[in-house]
Amino acid sequence: MARCLDLSVTVVKGRLQRGRQRLQSELTIVEEHFMENQLPSDFAEQIQRLLNRAASGALQDDAVEKLADMGPSVIEALCDALTDERKWVRHVAVLSLCEIGDTRALHPVMRLLHFDPGWVPIRRDNGWVDREVLSRVLSIPGCRVRLLETVRECDQHTELPFEEQQALHHRTSMSLHALSGATGDEEAYDTVARLLDAPHPHWLRGRALHTLCDIKPDDAPDLISQRLKTGDEAMYEAAFEMAVPHRAVTRAVLVPVAACVHTIDHGPVSIKGRAVSTLCQHGSTGRVALDALLSSASRATSAIMASTLARMGDPTGAAMLEEGLLGTASGRDGFVPWGVRHGLEHRNEPLRVNLWTLALRYPECAGDLIEGIYEVGGPNWKRAALKILCRKKGPAMLPELRRHLASGRPHHNLLAKEAFWQMLHLGVAAASTASEMFDSDDWKERKAAVGLMRRWGTLTETQQKRAADDPHIAVQHAAGRR
Repeated sequence: MARCLDLSVTVVKGRLQRGRQRLQSELTIVEEHFMENQLPSDFAEQIQRLLNRAASGALQDDAVEKLADMGPSVIEALCDALTDERKWVRHVAVLSLCEIGDTRALHPVMRLLHFDPGWVPIRRDNGWVDREVLSRVLSIPGCRVRLLETVRECDQHTELPFEEQQALHHRTSMSLHALSGATGDEEAYDTVARLLDAPHPHWLRGRALHTLCDIKPDDAPDLISQRLKTGDEAMYEAAFEMAVPHRAVTRAVLVPVAACVHTIDHGPVSIKGRAVSTLCQHGSTGRVALDALLSSASRATSAIMASTLARMGDPTGAAMLEEGLLGTASGRDGFVPWGVRHGLEHRNEPLRVNLWTLALRYPECAGDLIEGIYEVGGPNWKRAALKILCRKKGPAMLPELRRHLASGRPHHNLLAKEAFWQMLHLGVAAASTASEMFDSDDWKERKAAVGLMRRWGTLTETQQKRAADDPHIAVQHAAGRR
């Protein structure tokens, strides 16, 4: 060593001696530290007892606190617990590892986050994924980088085999939940924002919007307003879900008043009712906008607004239903059919109750709101409204009745059956339409035409023979062929 360092042997021996003395001093300190902090003999059993207590779903917070206090010495045991078959054991192990924040937990926790949905924490009060808990994984060193890599992978790989794409979407969804806690993170915000315009499923792009609003809550109203103007239905759905507190990590986000008005005017029918209820949450400002819409809305929009307000117990909505559904009846010597009044007073599904009461007993009393309900209502509402409109308009409804009896687009069976019986009720007035349907290329129209003419007694022998020889078996059965 002396020759290699070009030193004398005495100098080298002196350095080695001083090195031994320093090392001996440091080893003494280390020995004393380990003796003072020696793990108890039953350390492994303590960890297992805490995990077993958490397996029932009780005292989880207490178990997490005690395991985290044990420090890095429990990392290996907790990583092993991530493969336990008991959900709550895995749950407590993840949260404890997040509290400790050791890099050794990165790979096991990410594997569990992406590939084992069974451990995912669910809020007991509403049954939704607890995003606040999931976001705690960001405290593990390196986790944020891995989550962003997953989101970028999803953005770059839009064309994969179905099963691979589904798996990637799941991993991205869990990553978005966790990134909701990255408040103010510009890189995370820009990375997630790329998913909004990509060809991904509606639910995944909606989840990306939720995450963006959690990362920058102060910018959320402007972001929501901007995205709704694109007309993307996924954005409408996601935006109005955020008014519910459990959807956000930081705070609930109400869709701005102007965006609610835009949705009621131009949004999907399925979302307009939620826009009405959100306007009511805005207090006096929302009420002013709502009153302006009530005075200028179309019949279809008025039907949605009235039914939504009535369900919320708003007297304005109930009054609109009464006036719009009853037309002149409520002003005729104070007459209001008992069934209608009963439904209005009890506020129990008033739109459905009143529609059926009017359809079955007082169709001649119905007002103009019926046409709006027919345009936007569900199958039962549309069926009742169709019955009323046929009674009011007669043969003018034949093209609409024929549309419900035809193929080409999905129709609810309730509407098809009601259309058949209404055509049957019209009798002679519907005969020419039935003849056209009999010669149609659509087997559903031919089947309905044969059934109508048989019940009217106008089906000739030639027509019956032709129907019996029809290429479609349903038409053959309609003609009476066995």
